[in-house]
Amino acid sequence: ARERRALPQRCEGPCTMAKTKKRDRARIEAEAKRDRDRAERESKRMLAQEEGEQTLAAIMEEQASLRKQNKKRAKKVMAARATAVEAEESEEDDAAASDEEYDSDVEALRRIRAVQAVAEES
Repeated sequence: ARERRALPQRCEGPCTMAKTKKRDRARIEAEAKRDRDRAERESKRMLAQEEGEQTLAAIMEEQASLRKQNKKRAKKVMAARATAVEAEESEEDDAAASDEEYDSDVEALRRIRAVQAVAEES
């Protein structure tokens, strides 16, 4: 009698088979749900990764475009600076030339006056 109480009674008939089938079906459904959820998460992750890669590619293209624009702007700025420097140098050369012309004109005027003064004295 003690042995009977110690061991639970098990039904060896159709009720045990039904419980086993239910347990197996529940386990299989749970595994299938976990697999579907895992596949869905993986799919979402892959989509997000692809979108991220596409976004990254778009950003890199935009950066390359901006670099090209900056190079063009830098060339234009350098050309403008070079033109400004050339114009400034040209102005300085013109000013120096006009200063030299002025000095030579003043010198010529002094000579003419000196000659006139000598001519008047004689």
